[in-house]
Amino acid sequence: MTLKSNNSHNSAGENGKEITAEVREFYDSFSPKNTLASKLLFYNELKSEFPHLKTPDSTAKMTFGCLNPVSHLVNDFKSKNKKFNEPLNILDAGGGAGFDLFLLKQIFANAKVFNLDISHNLLKLGRGEFKDHLGIEVNKEEVYFICASLSELSAISNIKFDYIISNAAFNLIPDKKKALEDAAGLLKDDGSFFLADIAFNGETTRKHPATTHPIKDGVYYASTIIPLRQYREIIFNAFGYGSIIESKPVKPEIIGGTEVCFNIFCAHIKKNPPAEKEIITCACSNKLELNVFLSVNAENSPHYTQMIIERRLNSAFCPNCKRAYYDFIPYFFEWPQKNIAAHIFPASLKDQKESLMMRLGMFGTPRPNSIFFGYDEFRNFLITKNETT
Repeated sequence: MTLKSNNSHNSAGENGKEITAEVREFYDSFSPKNTLASKLLFYNELKSEFPHLKTPDSTAKMTFGCLNPVSHLVNDFKSKNKKFNEPLNILDAGGGAGFDLFLLKQIFANAKVFNLDISHNLLKLGRGEFKDHLGIEVNKEEVYFICASLSELSAISNIKFDYIISNAAFNLIPDKKKALEDAAGLLKDDGSFFLADIAFNGETTRKHPATTHPIKDGVYYASTIIPLRQYREIIFNAFGYGSIIESKPVKPEIIGGTEVCFNIFCAHIKKNPPAEKEIITCACSNKLELNVFLSVNAENSPHYTQMIIERRLNSAFCPNCKRAYYDFIPYFFEWPQKNIAAHIFPASLKDQKESLMMRLGMFGTPRPNSIFFGYDEFRNFLITKNETT
């Protein structure tokens, strides 16, 4: 892992520099609060699964997280049926004192973990926690701390990460587009990014007295917070897939406002949409690996509609005998922005339409464009819908 010099620290102009300086000042003046490990529900859940986990109160007092990407990461890893001694590269982008990595290093003993944060103060506090409670010397024993802004993620090179996490940090970055594109460049092709953060609920923009408050009064006053839909669009364009897996509203009175509501959310982000793997046997006896998608939300990935149009979704091609298979797996497709929600079945099942509708709970005349038979029937509908909207 190497660091490159980055003179373009601020891609958002002078205002970005001011915000970055304010954020650094806020966290450099931080002193541990009275958060107890016993009060953190997910701490207890992880300890029940990993009894060896050390959870000192001194470390818990340094958390700033809005949600819990650690448990989502662990659950994702378990779904792959791999062993926890697997060597991994894990990055916490804006990880503060390294609270989340403190847990992950204990769960994944052979992982190399990297914590990038803007605050010298927090990184110093975190180094002490790793030394005192885990006996790990930071920057010597596969635990690495890097002092830099999230706008400098591109300064990390020569390493790709199996997992990236971030917990309530990207909301403080003016140029989220660049920062997320840089994060995409650091993620392995089959890696996952669990992003927990803060956003405006709906299309709301700031219209309450919070505009008069500096960040030192609380991160909800940051001028860099954006609406959740806008945030999702940036993720959509920077990566190949992004799905909100957890979302909770924050009442405005909690942060002294009456008009603006916030969401804290956690998104599972990947370079390619997640799929089930299946092996099919071609008529020529050749074995073909198939990526199977049973439920598709077009707002989660730019790849979905393109795959359908190019006949690549739930499809396989045999290089041996040149046969193509693309009309044999049913799936559900939705695109909320375009008011599309449809079940797509193979053309061979058209004679079973009534029984299939009953199994789906569809009685009487189905809603227009809610059920299709044949890959191309739906593909042609989707092309027409794209051209007319």
